[in-house]
Order: sequence, then structure tokens, then C-alpha cells
Amino acid sequence: MGLTMSLAGCGGASTPDLSGGTVITPTPTPTPAPSASPSPEPEISLGVQATPVATINAPWSLTFLPSGDALVGQRIYGGGAISLVTQTGEVSKLQADIPAPNNGVLDVALDPDYAANHRIFFTFIEVDPAAPRIGRPQDAPNENPEGTAVASATLALDGRGGGRLSDIQVIWRQLPKITTPEISGNFGAKLAFSPDGQYLFVSNGDRQELVSGLIVSMATTIGKVVRIRPDGTIPSDNPFYGQPGVAPEIWTMGHRNPYGLAFDLLGNLWENENGPMGGDELNLLLPSSNYGWPLVSNGDDYDGRVIPDHSTGDGFEAPRVSWTPVIAPSDMLFYHGTSFRSWQGDALLTGLKAEAIVRVRITGGSAREVQRIAMGARIRSIAEAPDGALWVLEDAPSARLLRLTPVKL
Repeated sequence: MGLTMSLAGCGGASTPDLSGGTVITPTPTPTPAPSASPSPEPEISLGVQATPVATINAPWSLTFLPSGDALVGQRIYGGGAISLVTQTGEVSKLQADIPAPNNGVLDVALDPDYAANHRIFFTFIEVDPAAPRIGRPQDAPNENPEGTAVASATLALDGRGGGRLSDIQVIWRQLPKITTPEISGNFGAKLAFSPDGQYLFVSNGDRQELVSGLIVSMATTIGKVVRIRPDGTIPSDNPFYGQPGVAPEIWTMGHRNPYGLAFDLLGNLWENENGPMGGDELNLLLPSSNYGWPLVSNGDDYDGRVIPDHSTGDGFEAPRVSWTPVIAPSDMLFYHGTSFRSWQGDALLTGLKAEAIVRVRITGGSAREVQRIAMGARIRSIAEAPDGALWVLEDAPSARLLRLTPVKL
């Protein structure tokens, strides 16, 4: 039996010496002026009806195949997995030799030409005991260097609710790998293809390396969003390509924990990220822009340290929406379908702390929260099905996958 959810609220130097790389001094970036738009039709107030579909171990991400079946990335410590979930709720782990050792699969995305080549892309936590021991705790004997990696693979379905991945190729690796405790997060690791399918964007978190200089160093991809081609090569028109001491794949920098990455219906790239104690962000990503972390934030550090807020003229790109108290955003999409017709073009963010779906209206380069749909559980991921329905994953070691359909309030 479905459970009806309704509106809850509105408004609102180690070796190698990577930390010594070039640091780019931020300069103010022009903000696009809001574009004119036609007067919207009167909006119908909608909630959702949530119907449980399946229960999945350690889910992290959700994406749909053209058939309406879904792929779920699973962050399983010691060996991640990707599972296939049919529309009727059968769950089957794909047969796959995901590169080992690894500590989990994170995001999963389809190749823009999936119908012809059956390729998928996924991020995973790659472990390399032989890598230089950078970061904290460098001397912990049971912790190995790890970092985000991006792989592509060919998916073959067996017609019986299962399948396998073959020809797995790692196309990109975060630099450097860092030794961190098992519970440490801030990987980001979200994937977004450009609307023309020519470029792949990958978000990379700060890995909680606040004192090492790795975040602000332009020699690393820590705390950066990068832009590569689907084969892993780096476009020569990237903003820092060819600059000495700078990782050429960098698109934007100054990110803390970027867990949402998506293009809107006009082709603009947006990102959301967790702030520290306050200051969660929704950002419009502009090439070469610096979003401030850890030098500025609308939140403060957990130890009570006051962090300067974003301010006009500080040289950093400010968020288009900021949340205090936090919502802990964990995923994001822009709605294309017609099932929730009045939501078309809106950003839908999943909230871990908020236990909600947060709907944000985009107008040109500005954004504002317009609705919050209470879900009664931490929400990890959201995806739009081919039929326009919304599916969400709860966040837990063993969590429900829910199908959402609209309900008038």
C-alpha cells in the first residue's frame, strides 16, 4: 500500500609535493543576468504518494535504463557492486569484476549513446596500498590510500532480470589518493554528461583535508569539479589546460562535499554540496570559478571556528541558495517529465538531514526553494523514470527504493 507524503514547508608537504602546486587567486566572476520567461500557469500544489518497490543493501545512487529498469550503485566497504532492479522490484547484483581493491561503487550514469553501445559509467572508491601516504592518518597501519576513480563498462542484460558488465576500463583517477578512516566521506564522485554528450563532468570532494593545502592547490583534483571526455582524455579548451602546475581537467574549484551535479533544461550546470555546520549550497557552475571552500562559507566549522561568509567582491562565486539549518543534500536532478507537470524544469534535491525532497525553482541564474516534501527518512538518491515517475532511495545499510507519483494537496 502506498504512503502519502505531503508538503512540509516552504521558503526559503608530503611525497609527492602536491600541496605545493599552483594556487590560483580568485577573481570575481560575472553572474549571468536572469533571463526573461513567460508567465507561468497557476501551479497545482502537489505532494507524493510513495510505493515501496524493493529493499537494497547500502545504496548510493540510482539511474534508469530505457526499459524502465534501474541500476543502483552500492557503497559496500571491501567491494562495491551495481545491482539491477526491475520495475516489479526484483533485485539482482550484476556480474562484474569491478577493479579491486575498492571500498564501494558510488554514482552510475548511462553513456549518452547507450542505445547503440550499451556502455555505462560509474565512480568507485579505488584503494591502492602502494600509493604515497598522503593525508590523515598517514601512519595508521590499517588504512590505505584511496580516491575516486571513474570507469566505463559494457552492460549485457540476460532477459531474466540480471546481467553482467564487461570490458571495464578505468578512464580517470582523482589525484592524489589519501589515507582516511573508513567512516570518512566527502568523495562527491557524481557524474554528469553535457547535453551534447561530448563531455563528462565529475565532482570531487575535499576529503576533509583542511590543513594539508590539498584543497586550494591547483595541482590536485581534491575539492574540484573536473571536465573530461568520455574516453578519459582532457579537452584542450578547459579553462586551465596547459598552465604549469595545474591539473588540466579542473573546471571549478573550492568545493566541500559536492553530492549533486546536473544540467538544467537550458544546459546550465548546477551542483549542490554539504556545508560544515550550516551553509549547504546550491551553485551554478561557471568555468574557472572558485566557490570558496575552505576560505569562505555560510556555515562555521564543527569545532566552533568562525568561517567568513560569502560576500560581494570577495572573488569567490557565492551560492544561489544557501541553507542554515542544513538539509544535507545528497543528490539532485532537474525534472523533465509530465507526471509532475508543474515541477517541470525545477531542481529536486534529496535531503539526508531534512529527510525530504527539496524543490527549487530556477529563473535564469537565480534560484529559490519553493517546496519541501517530507519523506520521513534520510533520502540518498533520486531519479526520473522514463514514464516521468520519480523514484528515490532511502539512506541506510538496508534501505527502501520508493516509486513516487503525484497527489494533489
